[in-house]
Amino acid sequence: ADPATTLAVANPVSTLEELYLFQRLMRGLNIRNIDHRLGQTDFADQDAAPTCPTLGMPISALENLNAALLVGSNVRQEQPLLNLRLRKAALKGAKITTVNPGNFDFNYPVTQYAVNPLSLLATLSGLAKAALEMNSAAMPEALASLLHSVDSTDADREAVKSLQEAANKAVLVGNIAVQHPSFSTIRALASVIAAQTGATFGYLVESANTVGAWLAGVVPHRLSAGRALKQPGLPVGDVLKGNVQTAILLNAE
Repeated sequence: ADPATTLAVANPVSTLEELYLFQRLMRGLNIRNIDHRLGQTDFADQDAAPTCPTLGMPISALENLNAALLVGSNVRQEQPLLNLRLRKAALKGAKITTVNPGNFDFNYPVTQYAVNPLSLLATLSGLAKAALEMNSAAMPEALASLLHSVDSTDADREAVKSLQEAANKAVLVGNIAVQHPSFSTIRALASVIAAQTGATFGYLVESANTVGAWLAGVVPHRLSAGRALKQPGLPVGDVLKGNVQTAILLNAE
């Protein structure tokens, strides 16, 4: 098989050992288009991504949050055990705000921004702009044009204030955000909100071993443990747009 037209994809429900051996075998065959991000389409900022997406805190800490912002997450359906922890926090008075493409059925009180998927960026931009304005902070150059095009609302400022005033707080990015065609911008905006409010930034990861897949090096631009790769391959989305002659799948259909 021609390595340039070969795609090697592993499902991140695989074990750490399987994932590590998979990428070692593929790279031993000079195949570089290796990935596990089956639902992601925007890879623009993958070089700046963390070594692996983590919650940013112990799981037990979720139930001690006083405020949280969930970005693109139907956590009750996608991570029910983590949702239980958030529910405990909410029942103790934590203020939970969500930004999602629609209303989801949460089993605890939340303030929902239910917007059209195409309006997700604008809504999140309003929250980020409110956070910057309330801190009199300069707008990041890379986001300046986007932030200048929106106006923050009283609801935005109230949501940001609830984060700023909370002792324990988090901004968590979920599966819907990862699968959004503008994921890199969503991640940047969520990071701004977290930085300006002093909140922990983390991910509600998609699959059972997404973290393991990143650490094992099942990505086209890094080796195991996040080590740099001199000759990176292409992300799965980019390869599928081209001329795929051979596909090698591990626990994927």
